[in-house]
Amino acid sequence: DFEFYWRVHLAGHVNVTAAAWPIMKAAGSGRIVMTGSGAGLFGLANEAAYAAAKGAVHGLMRTLAREGAAHGIRVNAIYPGGVSRMHEEAFPDPAVLAMMRGLMPPELVAPAIVWLASDACEVTGQALSVWGGRIARIVIGSGRGYIDRALTPESIAAHWNEIASPEGLFEPDDGIADVAHWQGALTGDQEG
Repeated sequence: DFEFYWRVHLAGHVNVTAAAWPIMKAAGSGRIVMTGSGAGLFGLANEAAYAAAKGAVHGLMRTLAREGAAHGIRVNAIYPGGVSRMHEEAFPDPAVLAMMRGLMPPELVAPAIVWLASDACEVTGQALSVWGGRIARIVIGSGRGYIDRALTPESIAAHWNEIASPEGLFEPDDGIADVAHWQGALTGDQEG
């Protein structure tokens, strides 16, 4: 299952992008719209292989957005909710499937794809939840957390609420930006 899902959901994006990338780079512009899934960011019971592959798509999109920016290539992803044949297998209860069809028609995902693929779109590295006429930017970041240069398992347990709090949420451009932003909080150079 893992190999199959990775070949379809991750390698599919890699193969198509690898073919288009040199052409877009030479042209000095391009738009790539990837398809992620809320399962890949938030998890989904009984769908570990699918969720892992879709989570990898998110990392690929964020990295290619950074690499493509200098070449005018915008890379974004939709995290759609549109009922398809895949849902029929995942949700065998006819009542649940009927409710989902009414709530998430695939036609309401298409406008986001059209905009992201257009020359009018200047954003890059964005994850958009799109379903049922709702579109929202998905944010992944880190809060201030708890700082203790003598960290212990006991101090983690005692300060869990502070660790888990989104207070001071920072949305980094990449993994290095996350460390760079919070390093000042460790040394006292910034409030964070």
